[in-house]
Amino acid sequence: MKIVFISNFMNHHQLPLCLELKKNSSSFTFFQTDEFVPNERIKMGYDDYLTKYDFVKVIKKSEYSLIIKEIDEADILIVGGTNIDKKLLKERIKNKKIIYRYSERVFKHSNIKTPIKNILKKIYYKFKLTRESNSNSFLLCSSAYTALDYNKMGLYKKKYLKWGYFPYVDDSGITKSFDNQIKFLWVGRFISWKRPLMAIKAIENLVKNGFNVSLCLIGNGDLVEECKEYTIKNNLQNFISFVGNIHHSEVLEYYKEANAFLFTSDFNEGWGAVLNEAMGMGCIPIASHAAGSTRFLIDNGKNGYIFNSDSKEDLNNKLFQFLEKENKDKLIMSKEARNTILKNWNYREAANRLLDFSAEKNIYENGPISRAELIKEKI
Repeated sequence: MKIVFISNFMNHHQLPLCLELKKNSSSFTFFQTDEFVPNERIKMGYDDYLTKYDFVKVIKKSEYSLIIKEIDEADILIVGGTNIDKKLLKERIKNKKIIYRYSERVFKHSNIKTPIKNILKKIYYKFKLTRESNSNSFLLCSSAYTALDYNKMGLYKKKYLKWGYFPYVDDSGITKSFDNQIKFLWVGRFISWKRPLMAIKAIENLVKNGFNVSLCLIGNGDLVEECKEYTIKNNLQNFISFVGNIHHSEVLEYYKEANAFLFTSDFNEGWGAVLNEAMGMGCIPIASHAAGSTRFLIDNGKNGYIFNSDSKEDLNNKLFQFLEKENKDKLIMSKEARNTILKNWNYREAANRLLDFSAEKNIYENGPISRAELIKEKI
C-alpha cells in the first residue's frame, strides 16, 4: 500500500495521523507546498518537521516529473489546500485513481467584503476542483460546515465524509476532580475571531454569581494586552491568568490540570484541534457552535455543551448548567468527552477507517468516515 499526502506543511495536528498511515503502508510520503513553516507558527511553539522526518518533502518544480510519477502510482492520495499545481494531479485524475480532498469550510464570515470574496472563492474552487470532483474522489470534511459549502458549489455531491484533525492523544489513565475550584482553560491566538475577551467576561460573570472558578489563557496575539488590561481594570487577577506561547508538549500539561475548556471561536475557525486535545484530556468543553469541530465532536449535554455563537446569554446559561451539576455527573461527562476522542476521533481510528474505506468502501455510523450531512449554520 503506497500513500501520498499533500498539504501546506507538516504540523503536530497532522503528524500522529501521518505516522499511523506510514506504519500501515509500504510507502508513505508527505509533500508540503510551503518551503518553510511560517514564522508565526514557529513562535506559537510549532516544530519544523521537515528536518526531523525523511518522509516529509518539499514540492519543487525541478522535481515535478518524479513527484507526478509518485502521485500517480500511489494507492491512496490525500490532498489538502487548493494552492497545489493542477499539473501534479492531472495524470491521476485522468487514470481515475482515488483522491481524498480534505478541506475545512470555504465560506467564512469575516467582514463587509465577505460576500464579494465568497463569490470569487466559488469561481476559483469550481475552476480548480470541478474535474477532480467528478472523478474517483471523496471530500474529507474537516468542518461540520464543509459539506454545506461544497454543496453550494455543486462539488463532490454525495461524496462527503466526516474528517478533521487528529492530534496526539494521551491514553494513559486521567481522572478529573471537581471537588474544589473549577479550572477553565482557553488556548489559542489572541485575535478577534477567537474572542478571548468573551471567555474572560464569561468567567467574570460566574465570579459575580458566586462560583469558585478560575480561567487560564494560553497564547499570544494582538488582543492580549487588551485582555490583560480588562482583567486588571475589573479586579479579576485572582481568577484570570495568562500564559504566553509555549511548546505544545507544555500545553498538554495544562489540559491535564483543567476541568473544563472554553472554546469561543466564531465561524472563522475552520476546525479547532484544541477541542480534540481538551476533550482527549477529559476537559468538559463549552464550545461555540460556529467552530468547525464543535458539532462533529460534541453531543450537547452528554459529553459537553454547545452554545449559540451569537448569544452571550446562551454561553452563560450553558456554564450555569455545567457548574450546577452534581460532581458525580461532571465526572461522567468528563469521561464521555475523553471517550469520544479515545474511541472514535483519534488518529489510529481515522487511519484504520480511511484504509478500510479505500479497500472495501465501508462507511461508518459516526466519527471519521461516516457520512457528513449538510449542517445549517443556525441552531
